[in-house]
Amino acid sequence: MHSDETLIALSITSATSPVAARVIDGLKQLQGCDAFFSVIISSTDEALYRKLGINVCCEPKYERVSLYHR
Repeated sequence: MHSDETLIALSITSATSPVAARVIDGLKQLQGCDAFFSVIISSTDEALYRKLGINVCCEPKYERVSLYHR
């Protein structure tokens, strides 16, 4: 599941779950944090982290043998 899909699920669930609502409210606290990935993440995930104000860095290794994401 991509990060944007996770946030969509949390947003929908936050209408009925106080825990999910707290997670959504707490996203502001992640601004300025660093996220390190041991693989190259998708451009969608990278854009989402940047929109949230999270600094992204990753090692230049692909997730699988093929060079392209599907």
